[in-house]
Amino acid sequence: MNKLTILRGSMLSFHADPFVVGDNKSYVFLKDALLFISEGKITKTGTYVSLKSEIPEGIQITDYSGHLITPGFIDTHGHYPQTSMIGAYGLIVD
Repeated sequence: MNKLTILRGSMLSFHADPFVVGDNKSYVFLKDALLFISEGKITKTGTYVSLKSEIPEGIQITDYSGHLITPGFIDTHGHYPQTSMIGAYGLIVD
């Protein structure tokens, strides 16, 4: 079954490298946004005003108004050679 989740709140998302396009062109901030999530993936984002007519009947919206939604942080990782340095404040730990 395709479970749809819809979140509402302020949304900040990053779309480009600020070193390439500049700070102001690297992100989108929407004060009142909707975020559609289906099967764990973001399928649609936009302003509440532009997307409210696309909310299916009977779908409950999780309202985070007054909070910031930051979708898309998916590439969190560590570098194995650095693991012995974590929390070492620059000291080499054997």
